[in-house]
Amino acid sequence: MKKFITLLGLTLSLSACSSINTPPMMAQLDLNKVNFSEISKKAEDCEYYILGLIGPFGSHSVVEAAMKGDISKVIAADYTYSSKILYANRCVVVYGK
Repeated sequence: MKKFITLLGLTLSLSACSSINTPPMMAQLDLNKVNFSEISKKAEDCEYYILGLIGPFGSHSVVEAAMKGDISKVIAADYTYSSKILYANRCVVVYGK
């Protein structure tokens, strides 16, 4: 039992050291050229991690997010990341029409 508690404590303490990689923002958007009146829909697709070690569950895909939101023309995409004590999620948010 003592070994289990030690292993559990070590796992929980090391799970805070894990990280989730986010793709680099290669195609940065010039906001002066965006017509924000064209953006009529917003959709997101997320993936989830448990303890930072187990997962991902989900796809985190621009294409999947566009399909979920019935978006035929993607105007902009953004990434969000949220981390709690036991789980974390990262989402791609797609804007378009």
